[in-house]
Amino acid sequence: MKVPPGTDPSIPDPTADDEAPMNWREAAGRLVCARIDIIQIELADVLRTGSRKAILLGVAVFALLATWILALAGGIGAVGAANDWPWYWVALGAAGLHLLAAVACALFASRKGPEAFPFTRAEFQKDRECIERKKSRKSNA
Repeated sequence: MKVPPGTDPSIPDPTADDEAPMNWREAAGRLVCARIDIIQIELADVLRTGSRKAILLGVAVFALLATWILALAGGIGAVGAANDWPWYWVALGAAGLHLLAAVACALFASRKGPEAFPFTRAEFQKDRECIERKKSRKSNA
């Protein structure tokens, strides 16, 4: 991780001036620039770490999918060989089970869940009511 300029005494700050700022605007500008520099350095580190995690997650998902496909193919062959059934009938049965599981998951996911952000919505409703009361007071006065 890079160290922000000015925080490590062994690393000189290239933006540092020996002079103190002449007014508050210059000081505020320097402060904002320093904060932006820190954010850029940290953002680069976050992006590097995040992209590495995303790649690893993609590889893990691919490996899991490949494992599922191979296990399914092996299971179809094993069930067909153990029971003297043609493999294609076993594959169609497995497809039917997967279709039932997909429909069940879709129905479960489509059910209405709890309301999102209930406390925030309640606060917004209170704010609206307060604004309406203030408007009605002004119109009555």
